[in-house]
Amino acid sequence: MLAAVVAALALLSASTGLCAGCELYRRGARLRGISPRRHDRLDPADLVGLNDHREAYVEFTHPLCAECQEWERRFRGGDRPLLTVDVRDRPQLARKYGIAVVPTVVAVDSSGAVLERLAP
Repeated sequence: MLAAVVAALALLSASTGLCAGCELYRRGARLRGISPRRHDRLDPADLVGLNDHREAYVEFTHPLCAECQEWERRFRGGDRPLLTVDVRDRPQLARKYGIAVVPTVVAVDSSGAVLERLAP
């Protein structure tokens, strides 16, 4: 039964581009009072491994997010490391940075300054 649900959600995502996991997170974030915000800087203390690199990609993700997995495949093994923040495991960071949509992907330097927003 579970396999059928997963297969149906994968087919829905492939045929329409609708990510059920992303939508569930988005609606849940609104219910939890997370309002979307854009930041020009992320605190390096919140991002394990950032200080080891000049620049990195930071992805706020959720395990049910199919689009998040696409971003992860795109960046793995690239010139900049990918630091992932699972908003389910670290909801305080989702609230702190106003992450109401997953995936949220930004490029940052070692000080945490946002260099580029990639999604959304």
